[in-house]
Amino acid sequence: MNPVIELERVSKVYKGKRAVDGLSLTVSKGSVLALLGPNGAGKTTTVSMILGLLQPTEGKVRLLGGDPREAGVRKRIGAMLQEVSVIDNLKVSETIELFRGFYDKPLPLADLLRISALEAERGEDGYGALGRAAATSRLRSRTSRRSGGAVP
Repeated sequence: MNPVIELERVSKVYKGKRAVDGLSLTVSKGSVLALLGPNGAGKTTTVSMILGLLQPTEGKVRLLGGDPREAGVRKRIGAMLQEVSVIDNLKVSETIELFRGFYDKPLPLADLLRISALEAERGEDGYGALGRAAATSRLRSRTSRRSGGAVP
């Protein structure tokens, strides 16, 4: 067994309320895991602790054999959370640059625009097509104005 995620008797307490209570879990390399439960069951809290975004009140979390807060571990993982409010205030072009910045060797901008069908809107600045009103350019629109499932 080659564990990639290990939780040992992990608990998280918020203002006296236990969101997660003594959870132990091992996930092996190549496995698929689904956390199911009603609202308030501790699913998001558990994922946040696995990613190192929250510290457990009790217990131990290991990710890829190390502490999920360590830079070496963080460089090896990626996660897309369902709701991230900061992204709503960014333009599509700013969001692309933000996510490119997460990688040591990001894909070239031209490749990303081609893959996402935004290449035609690219202008001299790399993003907005010159001569178009900013409001009509998908790259200059706010992500909050885009549907989560919208075609770029």
